[in-house]
Amino acid sequence: MSASTTLTEAQKARIEKNRQKAMLIKKSKVVVHPYLKNVGAVESLDKKIIQVDGHNFVDSGGGFLIEINEKYKESKEVHLTEKPPVIIPSDRPACKECGEKIATSYLLQNFNHAVCDKCQDEEKHSLITKTEAKSEYLLKDCDLDKREP
Repeated sequence: MSASTTLTEAQKARIEKNRQKAMLIKKSKVVVHPYLKNVGAVESLDKKIIQVDGHNFVDSGGGFLIEINEKYKESKEVHLTEKPPVIIPSDRPACKECGEKIATSYLLQNFNHAVCDKCQDEEKHSLITKTEAKSEYLLKDCDLDKREP
């Protein structure tokens, strides 16, 4: 448009309307997070840990937030058990296969079955699956579940 052309009133009104609309759009972009209920809902505890409404999340760096579950953290602790004390020679059980006195044995420690490591046979002392035990010995799930006698 040159300086000699004048705008009509309708054109001036349209320009003003578009300018006002552009100003509103610009102001709406300046607002940080209009969808948050309260401004203090998101806190950054660390560079990688973010707290939202009492839940902690870890920033994976790949665009995902992974929730930190406190119950899972506590249950992941390893409970170490001590090895049973060495049995005195007079109280040692005899092997069911060879009759020799057993000091330590894998089957004795884990399954309370008095067979020494020398006599342990892969076929005779093998473990079977739950499905195999149910079909071979005609058992039900309730028979195999751990329960009080």
